[in-house]
Amino acid sequence: MLKTETRDCSGVSVTSTQLPALTSFKLMTKLGKILAPVLAIKDVRATMNVQLEDIVPAITQLLVNIDGENIDDLCARLFASSTALVTNEVGARQRVELREATGINAAFEGNMPAMLGAMQLAIEVNFGDFLRGVAAAGSAAGDQTATA
Repeated sequence: MLKTETRDCSGVSVTSTQLPALTSFKLMTKLGKILAPVLAIKDVRATMNVQLEDIVPAITQLLVNIDGENIDDLCARLFASSTALVTNEVGARQRVELREATGINAAFEGNMPAMLGAMQLAIEVNFGDFLRGVAAAGSAAGDQTATA
């Protein structure tokens, strides 16, 4: 069964559902190249439930590793099973799919913290268990090295 989670991301209600296994694995290989250096930062390994403003060094490292030419494709892949509840031009609330640039722009225009929060949600829904396991293993290895 695929996991689904809804979260308020800086005023935007975002729902993210796990991607199918192979799609998720392909995305993980792309994200791994970007996230591996970020996960190496001790504050990120310590907890996966930190606020964005608490991990400025990790965000900086993340931005250094992102290829700007492919960011649209990466975001579309990450948000392929995500939606956002937005207010349209006439003031009605509607659900927008985030699988392409039009939906992403409609949901997060002028609200970068919401987009980063939605990215964090999609990563946690799809890879949270795996990343927490990697972080715990890395912390345990570091603890063993420190006591040796």
